Amino acid sequence: MSETTGPGPSPHETNHPIAEARETVDTIANAARQTAKATWTSAKERFPDLKAFEKYARENPIRATLIAFALGFILALFLRK
Repeated sequence: MSETTGPGPSPHETNHPIAEARETVDTIANAARQTAKATWTSAKERFPDLKAFEKYARENPIRATLIAFALGFILALFLRK
């Protein structure tokens, strides 16, 4: 007879496939978040004009979003051909 210390593994332990997938996604998301923060900080230091753009984007969020969308669309058209 084998002795156990509990009713069995809980679904939140790492040997459960969903828990493992969730852990992996969390790890990747945290790494992406840290990379994005570091990149943004580095860009703000290298390009002081980005601070002016950030201020403009905060004051005019719809216009800044439309400009970014338009630039992305035009860039996609050029890269597609």
